[in-house]
Amino acid sequence: MLTQFISWWDKQVWQVDINALPAWKRRILLFFRGVQILISDLIEGNNSLYAKGLVYMSILSLVPLLAVMFSVLKGFGVHNQLQPLLLQFLEPLGEKGIELTDTILSFVDNISVGVLGAVGLGVLFFTVISLIQQIEAAFNNTWRVTKLRPLLERFSHYISVLLVGPVLIFSAIGLSQSVQHMSLFQQAVETDTGAFLYNILSVYLPFFMTVTAIAFVYMFVPNTRVKFSAAFFGATITGLLFKLATSVFTLFIAGSTKYDAIYSAFATIIILFIWIFIVWLILLLGSSIAYYFQHSEKLLYLYRNEELSPYESEALALQIMVVTTRRYYDNQPPISLAKLSRQLQLPDDLVDKMVDELELGGYVKIIDTDNKSIVPGRPPEETNSADLMAYIHDSKKQRTKRTNLFTEKNVVNVLKVAERDALNAIQGISIKQLASTEDLFNEPRPDAELTKV
Repeated sequence: MLTQFISWWDKQVWQVDINALPAWKRRILLFFRGVQILISDLIEGNNSLYAKGLVYMSILSLVPLLAVMFSVLKGFGVHNQLQPLLLQFLEPLGEKGIELTDTILSFVDNISVGVLGAVGLGVLFFTVISLIQQIEAAFNNTWRVTKLRPLLERFSHYISVLLVGPVLIFSAIGLSQSVQHMSLFQQAVETDTGAFLYNILSVYLPFFMTVTAIAFVYMFVPNTRVKFSAAFFGATITGLLFKLATSVFTLFIAGSTKYDAIYSAFATIIILFIWIFIVWLILLLGSSIAYYFQHSEKLLYLYRNEELSPYESEALALQIMVVTTRRYYDNQPPISLAKLSRQLQLPDDLVDKMVDELELGGYVKIIDTDNKSIVPGRPPEETNSADLMAYIHDSKKQRTKRTNLFTEKNVVNVLKVAERDALNAIQGISIKQLASTEDLFNEPRPDAELTKV
């Protein structure tokens, strides 16, 4: 029964030409595809693992982080806003949240940054920076980013988060509270229209500010270009999920008297761990939603595997070289990564990974880092197809071990001879010849295409 349902679902949801559907059917189908991919990522992906790791780092860095924030905010006179923010975050814990807030703030008050000394201050910042670095790694994972920022750039980002971020957030909160005490504002609220608008804003403005802050995180933290529309969409879903999780977790706490009986004094800590895990999981899920919103081709081209087979890797490398070579000889502008992905009908992160591989081998060159425009890295008439395939094959073989220590010598030799003979058959074909419209072999096109899973 389950196998039949999976087969029916695959046929109705994935094996459909989505471009031939009306707009409303296309949106519904994309929604179901997105839900399936998000669930699959949640079950098979690393989001839950990163969320668990961030729980540990959050507990370890909570007091040092608040101590640094408290010291910075105290200089600007807005440190009193720290307690309401903590109370709001720990609100689902009920009375335990109030107790935890008082305990955490007492620890923060006991930390005097001025008397810690150079070593103590260094350890304090190291703990906090380690948390931010782990957060960056988690968000990079949701955005399929493998390259980290340069060391100096990362350091400047972290210092900005630690010093500038809290000041801006709490200054905005303090400014909004100051406006509420202005006589002009109070007079406006006393009117019917003003009271109606105030009630609307008091309900939706905190949610909007939360969504804006999360969108800023989604744009700022990953080491890639994130569009505001994608970040805001993911942040909106995150805000709604956070509201839902708060309500459900509050009900869970209301009926958690048994946990106090079982875990005694550890019950509060365990519940805190669970809540922080849920918060991080929602944030990472929202980041994945933003990723798929920006990379909607993931839902169009049916390509779920991040790792290509050897045949697919070689075919993709040759196809990229063919496209860039044709534009080069036709005196057309260099093709961008986004346009190349659309032309090949493949996700841009999949194409990006192969372009990086080809750039490392000197086969292509990136001349515009913003749009990532691609040109041939060496004369196409001097670039041998066999050499390119051998390069891709060797790099692929390094990542995926085809043989092991127990493979017999004769088996290894057979594989080497097969690879050598296959490459010798195309030894005289250059990339320029491959990019021509001439049929080099006068053979029909094989049934297996690159875009088939």
